[in-house]
Amino acid sequence: MVLSFGFIVAVIGCEAQQSTTCGTGTGLADGQCVLIDMDAPKDADSDADSDADSDADSDADSDADSDADSDADSDADSDADSDSIVLSPNRSVLAGWGHTCMLDGEGEAACWGKDDQGQVSLPAFDYAQLSLGHLHSCALTVDGSPVCWGHDLDGESSPPDVTMKWINAGGDFSCGVDLDDNAVCFGGLNDYGELYPPEGKFKEVHAGWFHTCGLTDSSTVECWGMNDYGQSSAPEGEFKYLEVGYWHSCGIRPDGEITCWGYDGFGQSSPPSGAFTAVSAGEFHTCGIRESGELACWGWAVFGQVDPPEILATQISLGGIHSCALDEEGAVHCWGSDTFGQVSL
Repeated sequence: MVLSFGFIVAVIGCEAQQSTTCGTGTGLADGQCVLIDMDAPKDADSDADSDADSDADSDADSDADSDADSDADSDADSDADSDSIVLSPNRSVLAGWGHTCMLDGEGEAACWGKDDQGQVSLPAFDYAQLSLGHLHSCALTVDGSPVCWGHDLDGESSPPDVTMKWINAGGDFSCGVDLDDNAVCFGGLNDYGELYPPEGKFKEVHAGWFHTCGLTDSSTVECWGMNDYGQSSAPEGEFKYLEVGYWHSCGIRPDGEITCWGYDGFGQSSPPSGAFTAVSAGEFHTCGIRESGELACWGWAVFGQVDPPEILATQISLGGIHSCALDEEGAVHCWGSDTFGQVSL
């Protein structure tokens, strides 16, 4: 299935601007002079001294008040800036377990496919980022407000009132990164500790089925939660890209090589060699974009989800049993199972 919506690369960016004004100086104001007549009587000297002291005290008080007001304004501006963010929407296509969504460059989004839990019935906002989970979907608005919809039995669609710069929907829980680079997870039953991130700063956090992985500010990967298949045993070293599937995880090394860990029953954690610019992990399959733009997929192939079209791709996203990508012209391509209409609009 191919859709032409003029879509291009999905990259979330953010910018935040701040401006503060500060007053400086104490004692005599800059450029102020006091003339003292050395031949004048003592009373005159006293008066001059008194006037100078009075002027200096007055100026000092005025400057101190100005400094205090300016500091208060600066602190208020700083506090306001630390709680705000502006995210830029970029065009992308996202795949969930049985549903798909697209985001244009103006912040408008549309979803299709399985909707038994309302996971494709998105509310009207200006969106900057989307992420699709099993039976729910999450997004960030352009001001960093988290919004989720769909299945909410375990609270996976009830985000906290926290401004975020990253969000990701998983099985029955979701995670994000706040403005202080802390991982924030919500929903789920936390049977395996998937909601309790370690201390540290994160660039991204990805939610799987029962495990979570994050890309730290030092470009290493930390994982927590279920580890029955080694999906939370992240290898050491640096990564420049991270993706988490249902039972496995993958990342891209600085040299472009893909490293995967976790369940490999269908070969989904055994990537081909070569340099890649992007990777996405589904339920039992994985796909990546080579440096040439060509797509490569591996893993479970029953529904054709690892048989990509011959395109030059710029962005890719895998769902449960289907896959989607954007080509160089911005057209949306989806392949694999269409049981719920997730491949066809």
